[in-house]
Amino acid sequence: SEAVADAVREAKTRRALLVVYVRDTSEQSQAADQLWSAVWPKFPDTNKFVALRLDKDSQACTQFMAIFKVQTFPTIYFINGQNGQSLK
Repeated sequence: SEAVADAVREAKTRRALLVVYVRDTSEQSQAADQLWSAVWPKFPDTNKFVALRLDKDSQACTQFMAIFKVQTFPTIYFINGQNGQSLK
């Protein structure tokens, strides 16, 4: 639960994009995990992002889902760090 609050606070402080990856135990999530592992190190400037990975059954995920409706897994949210609105 602290991770979500810390990530939001960090995104606001740095005026960064908050990237929230919500996953479960499905094959699709396992494929997304591999994609993240391959892509994330190639981001040119990770200081412009705050990334958070949440597991479906975790308390942090439950808190996140109380604010943002998660209907499918895996899913990725891009959230404006300044105003907390989800980007389309």
